[in-house]
Amino acid sequence: MTRTRPLCLLLWITATCSLAVARQAAAGPAQGAPEPQRYTLPLAELMVRHEPIMLRGASGEYRLSLPLAARMDVEEAMLELRFVNSISLLDHRSQLAVFLNDAAIAQVPLRGKQPEGHLKVRLPVDRLRSGYNSLHFRVVQHYSESCEDPASQELWTQIDTLRSALSLKARLRPLPATLAQLDTLFDQRLWGTYRLQIVTAGDKPTEDELLWGALVSQGVALRLNYLPFEAVHRAPHPPGEGDRARAPAQGFPVLGEGPPQGHDTVLIGTRDALAPRLPEALARRIEGAFLGVYPDPRGPGRYILVVSGRSPQEVTRAATAFSFPQVEFADSPDTLIETLALPEPRAYMAKNVVREGHGYRFSDLGLSTVTQGGLFPPAQEITFWVPPDLFVPSETASMALHLHLAYSAGLGPLSTLNIHLNGAFQQAIHMDQRDGAVFYDYVIRIPMRSLRPGRNTLSFSPYLMPAQRAGACEPPYVDGLLMTLFDDSYIRFARAAHYATLPDLALFTGAAFPYGISPDGARTAVVVASPHSEAVSATWTLLAKLSQITGGPFTRARIGYALPQAERHMIVVGLEQDLDARLRRASPLAVADQIRARVAVDNAAPVRPQEPGILGSLLAALRPTWAADATRPGEELLLSMSGVYSEHIAMAQFESPIHPSRSVVTVTAARPEMLQRGVYALTKPALWGTLGGSYVLWRPGQEGVHRETLGPHFELGERGLQLRLMYRFSRHPWIWSATVLGLLVLMAMIVRFQLIRYRRRHHGPED
Repeated sequence: MTRTRPLCLLLWITATCSLAVARQAAAGPAQGAPEPQRYTLPLAELMVRHEPIMLRGASGEYRLSLPLAARMDVEEAMLELRFVNSISLLDHRSQLAVFLNDAAIAQVPLRGKQPEGHLKVRLPVDRLRSGYNSLHFRVVQHYSESCEDPASQELWTQIDTLRSALSLKARLRPLPATLAQLDTLFDQRLWGTYRLQIVTAGDKPTEDELLWGALVSQGVALRLNYLPFEAVHRAPHPPGEGDRARAPAQGFPVLGEGPPQGHDTVLIGTRDALAPRLPEALARRIEGAFLGVYPDPRGPGRYILVVSGRSPQEVTRAATAFSFPQVEFADSPDTLIETLALPEPRAYMAKNVVREGHGYRFSDLGLSTVTQGGLFPPAQEITFWVPPDLFVPSETASMALHLHLAYSAGLGPLSTLNIHLNGAFQQAIHMDQRDGAVFYDYVIRIPMRSLRPGRNTLSFSPYLMPAQRAGACEPPYVDGLLMTLFDDSYIRFARAAHYATLPDLALFTGAAFPYGISPDGARTAVVVASPHSEAVSATWTLLAKLSQITGGPFTRARIGYALPQAERHMIVVGLEQDLDARLRRASPLAVADQIRARVAVDNAAPVRPQEPGILGSLLAALRPTWAADATRPGEELLLSMSGVYSEHIAMAQFESPIHPSRSVVTVTAARPEMLQRGVYALTKPALWGTLGGSYVLWRPGQEGVHRETLGPHFELGERGLQLRLMYRFSRHPWIWSATVLGLLVLMAMIVRFQLIRYRRRHHGPED
């Protein structure tokens, strides 16, 4: 009997465990536990410019900042490096080491006979922290056992940043749902593309809902900075029986039972429109312009943002307040916006914008005083934003750099500080004083014409070489090679005017011109030409990208389904068949059933062109370029074909046929899903930075675009005949030369005529 009881107890425990395991297997995986996502990020995406990392000298190093959002719970991290080193390196004395937050995690020998290297490193997850992590590469390189030059050109290792990548396996981590955590929820350190699902009260958004969705999209995109962003419009899930009864317990059941289609979800609309889709307790709290953030019951780590109010005006106030990332909200799940007073914006209010005729300290542009040392110290950079229509009439006008810098003793005669603007070398400062020197106002002048529209980068690259050694085997003086560029240095820009020639899609993508002239969108109208969710999504995504460029939301832009009556620059997004007939006729795309494309062809047998002669050259020079068609030299073939846009997206810029001297940018496709995919592909940096001309064609999933410059030009800028003439003469010097020559000929004829009259009057007629 005593032996039977333990046996029965064991059988009972076994049966209970088996039943529990069977129930768990039948139920499937644990509900609410999101599957981890895999992310891959090339090292080039962590750099200002997509270029290889070059490690030079006997001891070279390079640091990268590795972003990691607080929302990302990392389970696994891997670094894959592909590099090539010099074939002159000694295997047993040369190595590459990798550091994470200053802790060594891997090292590999550099082999001269096997110069191509491949390294996989598992990053310790416990050393990763939220924010920015330091990823540090350091090499020790030697080509000799005894005497060697530490700056020899034979000592180098190059890391391929396009083929080298970081990969993470992570899931979204639940965080406190408060408005004070908005910057943490919409974090620029997230990996991959951030997709936001915006749910309106009806299937087709009203014009008010178009505005609210645009403001919310821009508010999220501005918090994400330059992280790729996509807004997706969704119609509400049809409410079923008992949804309101389950709402207090389960949250927002009418959003559907499946997982969310993006990182987070936004509900926008008035209280009455959203009431069937909100918990009763939450609906009662909407007593004004309302903002609230709550956990999404469909997926841990995801959130629902509610933007609402009792009237459309209150919803607009709440959405406008959310669109400014500088606003610090209360540390609570929801709040009421009592009042909102928008400041009067100035023209061109982008981040780090500079104005003609003004000066700016380096500290105001983001550069701090740093002492650099060693043979190949990294460059220091400042970034500023130039108005895209900046016009400098004088060719000698320049921006002046007033530098405060110091360098140590012991530098060799080849030491220099090289100054680059947008990657192009401009000037150098020769640091040739053996005892060192300090400069308090060293002036460097760079022509204003070297600036490009929009974002500019000014870099200072020191090249520090030690003084010549007494003997070949004497250790070089390396640790004492120091240089400091102080942040009280400043830059002053010459006076200039504002004038530009359009169409030019490079100005649109690089500086949102001319829509960014009024940063609040007071001169902008956005038209959704097609009543499809895909067209609405594409419009919100495009506006979010433009706000990232200008650095602020278009709070006063007019957005709707019809063309505006007021004189505004327009952005039109829709299917080709839904565009207004006046825009179709004026567009260089000639959006119709038959598409005309201009293709340049070369002659098989070159024919020597006929010389136009002096008169012909003058007439060609005097011909107004703003009235000329955009033809190119050589023969051209005109193609007429249908169905060009079946798999392609098209963008065009042209002068408005409704309001002259106003710009129109159209984005169109043949099918709604192609329009949404195409605009999302367009906003990625790889494609966005390649646009130009008056129209472009591209295909989602394929690299490169086809672009052309067709149609007439038009001009935008300050008024005044003198400025217009100066602008045209500066862009077309032949016109100036022909005009001066014509005036001289005219003056000579007038003088001759007057001399003949004088002689006849005082000396009589000639024989």
